[in-house]
Amino acid sequence: MTAEKDVDPTDSLWALLAFHVRRLRKERGWTQEKLAEEAHSTSSTVGAVETLERKPKPDLAAAIDKALGAGGMLIDLAHHARILSAGMPRWFETLTKAERDAARIRTFEPQAIPGLLQCEEYARAQFAALRDGEELETRVAARMARQEVLSGDKPLKLWAILDEAVLLRVAATPGVARPQLTHLLKMAERPNIVIEVLPLGCGIHACMDGGFVLLTMRNRSEAAYIEAMGEGHLISQDDRGGPVRASIRSAACRDVVGLALHRVHPRSSGEKHMSMASSQNVTWRKSSYSGNQGGNCVEVASLDGVGVRDSKDVRRGHLTIRPAAWETLTAALKR
Repeated sequence: MTAEKDVDPTDSLWALLAFHVRRLRKERGWTQEKLAEEAHSTSSTVGAVETLERKPKPDLAAAIDKALGAGGMLIDLAHHARILSAGMPRWFETLTKAERDAARIRTFEPQAIPGLLQCEEYARAQFAALRDGEELETRVAARMARQEVLSGDKPLKLWAILDEAVLLRVAATPGVARPQLTHLLKMAERPNIVIEVLPLGCGIHACMDGGFVLLTMRNRSEAAYIEAMGEGHLISQDDRGGPVRASIRSAACRDVVGLALHRVHPRSSGEKHMSMASSQNVTWRKSSYSGNQGGNCVEVASLDGVGVRDSKDVRRGHLTIRPAAWETLTAALKR
């Protein structure tokens, strides 16, 4: 019999399933051997399920559910757990759990829109470059589910800095530019989200070696997530607290944040709109790149770059885009 260890049911849906398997088994007064017999399995398999060492496939989940009289609950848990973790390696599951436990996240992304800020079209295009078939939609659904941490009674506070190259890459992708940029503007309207853009003209900076995620947990501890090709590492304060604070945070807050002068966020009383130029005392004009909206969707203005805002609610602030990026974007929108 596999030695029992405590499982926190709040860690993940897989952990919740393991918790209920053990709870229901004990309520019946069964050993792991007895449940294995009833489910036509082995005691080592049951023990592995209860300790999160094994994730039950649909047939095993159904057999355990039937043996314990769970009425389909374990089947449903396994189904949704599989969707949320589809194709997700264990090291990435560690990040998603950390996101749920975090009070604040600061991230710098030089290559792609952060997962917490992606729209469905962008996520689908990104996964399609690597995968196809049914798993693609499952992974898109899982990514959208991750964004639930940004909503609710106590939403996660997110501060994201994007390299300008990220937006240029978005603009060059047909079918993705409009929905993703619109999504960024909508997300930036939320009081718990700040989005900044690091201009290409800033030159060499301290984070040229890649992006990172810095997490402040609800218990005030800190962790950093760094991802490379094919793997990622979550570094807790206990593991390498000194390097996390000294190098990663220093590079982010001193150098990158100091250079990220294009900010998009909602205006509120007493709060200044931070951009490379004020949007006051400038002339805004209707854009002809508003699809079939008759020019009543987007307004543009000449700032230190091209200012873009929603003409239906001009109080929500604007996004400043470099002229070269604007030309690429409008070319993509014409396709």
